[in-house]
Amino acid sequence: MINNPQFTIKEPVSVSGQIYQYLKESIVTCEIEPGSSVSEKAISASLEVSRQPVREAFIKLAECGLLKIYPQRGSVVTRISIKAVMDGKFIRSAIECAVVKNLAQTVTEAQLKVLNEIIGLQQAAIHEQNYREFLRQDDAFHQQMALFADCKLAWDTIDNLKTSMDRVRYLDIKRDKSMDEVVNEHQALIEALRQHNDERAAALLAAHLDDVPEVIDDILMTKADWFETQN
Repeated sequence: MINNPQFTIKEPVSVSGQIYQYLKESIVTCEIEPGSSVSEKAISASLEVSRQPVREAFIKLAECGLLKIYPQRGSVVTRISIKAVMDGKFIRSAIECAVVKNLAQTVTEAQLKVLNEIIGLQQAAIHEQNYREFLRQDDAFHQQMALFADCKLAWDTIDNLKTSMDRVRYLDIKRDKSMDEVVNEHQALIEALRQHNDERAAALLAAHLDDVPEVIDDILMTKADWFETQN
């Protein structure tokens, strides 16, 4: 369960939406571990909110595959599905590589400056060993590329299907060199965009997203019980 949650209600976003985002991040970062039982009553007490917005958040978490709700029996955080991770990686790579190829043809210096500023925030997160913030800025980097390419729907689609992949990503960035590697890959991608080299930009992004099987193998060595049993 969540200990000493740093959670405050903000306007005008719905309370259930804020609780959903907070719990989603807690599950993605494995603060709430795969396989853990969670209850509406305990969460509402912990966050000092009524049970209704928590119930609504639980439904959304179930819809994105992070929670299983058992009527009259409670709810359980899903274990990580390797198939869901790999399916998400495949679809994300296909969509985002197409987005980046489009962006390479139209990108401006002002847009590249924004992307570099996000990298600066990632580097600050590395210095502070703030894994959550690093992951937020990693998402911001990829989302911003989609927005600059005028493909908001592409990012919305990716964001909806990558929740299983996100848990693996978070566990990966906590390893010794992973965050520095991500930053280096982002910097190389920016350089390809600056050169308007769409094929190289797409190839760099594909490689950037392609280490998932190796990451899973490494994590399985110490956290096998966090994954679904494979038939």
